[in-house]
Amino acid sequence: MFKQFTDIPMLWRTNSVDLLVWLVTFISTILFNLDMGLAVSIGFSMLTVIFKTQLPRYSILGNVAGTDLYLDTEAYREAKEIPGIKIFHSSATINFTNAEMYFESLQEKSGINIGKLQTEKKKWEAKQKRKQAKERKREKDEAKKNQKLNERRNNLNGTVLNLTDTDPNFTGKGHVNWAYHPDIVISDSDSDTYEVIMEDSNQYETGKKSIHSIILDVSMTSSVDTVTVKTLKKIFGDFGDIGVAIYLAGCQACVVEQMERANLFSESIPKSWLFVSVHDAVLHILKKLGEEDVVLGLSCDTQM
Repeated sequence: MFKQFTDIPMLWRTNSVDLLVWLVTFISTILFNLDMGLAVSIGFSMLTVIFKTQLPRYSILGNVAGTDLYLDTEAYREAKEIPGIKIFHSSATINFTNAEMYFESLQEKSGINIGKLQTEKKKWEAKQKRKQAKERKREKDEAKKNQKLNERRNNLNGTVLNLTDTDPNFTGKGHVNWAYHPDIVISDSDSDTYEVIMEDSNQYETGKKSIHSIILDVSMTSSVDTVTVKTLKKIFGDFGDIGVAIYLAGCQACVVEQMERANLFSESIPKSWLFVSVHDAVLHILKKLGEEDVVLGLSCDTQM
């Protein structure tokens, strides 16, 4: 072990985590014994693996013009985002230790706050219900007012005014036929006044920043557990509620089998939303929108 001191400068330059593991192993072996030192070293190494999975790198991918390559937009200047489409990539597998962080990072990177948009949608739906209720009440009140007005006019048209001091032999000229008089103006000052406020039906969608589709690049995921499946269902459900379509890309065959056994796919999450590569998913979305010429590359549409 003392001969390996010469490895310290190399580990310092290449990987600080490996250097930390080496130092913990060396110190624990000196303080205890060889067996205890190795046990501590194994435990500490497992902790570093857990921390690595807990702190993955999340990024948004963009297309390199003229190719089917999709790279990190922050690391590569040539990679440009496709309008209306967000491609979300994780550098680590998704499991129970980082599933919640994955969901939060997806909202942060895409710029979509699910909770805020769902609240705005509920407020908009409540306003629509109140407006419809006002409309129904206004129509009901107008119908009652028109009915009363018609009844009053009918009563006036059928009324004959008798003049008491006229000569009884002078018939026909002592009566006033109100049907030939000008219409009487009936005041409706006591009627209620209603104001109809027109609102944009898509007002609550302004927070989405015109994003209609999100592609989850899960090519780094080697297995899925029950927490991961629940998180994916939550992503599909929450984003679907605000009108954003979710697609999966880059799933390995073993991962797809695990998803099927966990009942991830259903009528609300069809298997047709699963694609072999990110490029396939992008072409499918653009074809669906009639904008295939936005991305230049090999045309293919391979689904799993």
